[in-house]
Amino acid sequence: CEGDVVYLDLGNSQGLKPGNMVYVVRDIPVDKTYDKRDVGTLPQLLLGALVVVETADNTSTALVIKSAETIYLGDKVKIFKN
Repeated sequence: CEGDVVYLDLGNSQGLKPGNMVYVVRDIPVDKTYDKRDVGTLPQLLLGALVVVETADNTSTALVIKSAETIYLGDKVKIFKN
């Protein structure tokens, strides 16, 4: 939820700095119930956005500033490069 604090297993070593924007995404599985053809991978579902408030070598703390869906442990993050 917006305003929640989250902890990431990414930090200075992975290029994160306080103030960076991070997107939370989830892979969408392909439903092969009706067709067994390989369709490749689907685009990831954008769940929300975070702003990094503090970093260490391999961890960081971020604030959820936007969430379109519930964010769960194990969802992936993408660092937004300015």
